[in-house]
Amino acid sequence: QPTVQCSIGITQFTIYYDIEGDVSSRQEAGRADPNAETFTIDGSLLEPGTTYNIAVTVTTDQEGALSEGRTVTATNPTGSPGSSVAIIIVAVIVVIIVLILLFLIVIVVRKRKMEDQPDPIDNQPLNDLGKQSGPSGNTYHSSGAVNTALNVTKAKKTKESSAASSSVIDVGGIYGNLEPPSPIRVAEFPEYIISNIDKVEHEFGLLEGSQQKHPWTVANQENNRKKNRFRNMYPYDHCRVVLPKLPGDHHSDYYNASFILNERDVRAYIASQGPNKASVDDFWRLIWEQNVQTIVMLANLYEEAKERCLQYWPKEENEIQSFGYIDVTWTKTQHFADYVIRTLSVDRGGTIREVKQLHFKEWPDKDIPENAMCLVEFARHCKLIHFKKQTPLLIHC
Repeated sequence: QPTVQCSIGITQFTIYYDIEGDVSSRQEAGRADPNAETFTIDGSLLEPGTTYNIAVTVTTDQEGALSEGRTVTATNPTGSPGSSVAIIIVAVIVVIIVLILLFLIVIVVRKRKMEDQPDPIDNQPLNDLGKQSGPSGNTYHSSGAVNTALNVTKAKKTKESSAASSSVIDVGGIYGNLEPPSPIRVAEFPEYIISNIDKVEHEFGLLEGSQQKHPWTVANQENNRKKNRFRNMYPYDHCRVVLPKLPGDHHSDYYNASFILNERDVRAYIASQGPNKASVDDFWRLIWEQNVQTIVMLANLYEEAKERCLQYWPKEENEIQSFGYIDVTWTKTQHFADYVIRTLSVDRGGTIREVKQLHFKEWPDKDIPENAMCLVEFARHCKLIHFKKQTPLLIHC
């Protein structure tokens, strides 16, 4: 927008403009008071990108001529392509933000509606395990009893499998004689136990499985019974850890341990009993044959003055103890608040391997730890040590 400085003696300014090359388009743009120091011409009517001739006439108290024309290119900011693009971008961003907000609002509203709807099972009391209302007519008795009725399908399966495992009765699962109860909210569980302690104890007694789900014929053989610490905890034949037989000993392939599959059906874990005098050598054979690098011990050697696990490592650090043809050296100890980590060097015929033993010391016999955080920290340390190892993690109590 052109600015013209006033001079003394001028009585009036008159401003004209026309499109270059078209004198007939000349228009008056405005007049200015000569007493003002400056004045501005409104260029809003100018077309963007067009060249105009600007003429200023000066009226004085004496005669004069028109000033020479000055060429000016005027640009209208409001109509520039750049500003239009900016407006479009802002509009698109605003629309996207609005759509995102609407999407979030819909999710929140649906979630609240789902939370507000009463769970149909919340108001249902737990089924009394002392009553059986199922259509099969099955009943149950105290520990040692079996179902009095089986459907035709299960009866046929039992007959077909009787030849392979005559000592096992298929009753549809170890707790097939019990009707599953309705769930209890976690927040209500402590109050439920306190209010129904007699009923809970009765139900727990009913869950003492009187029937095994799979055969355990090897564990129950006379030559292997002495290797079992408990008479009611045997590994099933199909998942037990089978050891290579020693020369001249047909029963040397047994130790009380079972494979446990992970989510990819890989034998990632071995659940084992703590060794006794009859099985401690086999325990180390198992560790060597399965290339176990991490042992998790969830028991103490003695509980209530009774031996719960035979010590299967040397009595003192840096000592060597032999278990059959395997030599074990206790090389290092790390003490923590609730557990101990021992490093064991295992030597068989000059081939040496390192085994880490994580011994959790605060698991009381026939009870659970008072503070769960200590167990959580222990589990984290186990994962850290066993991380990326491709061999089974052995756990025993």
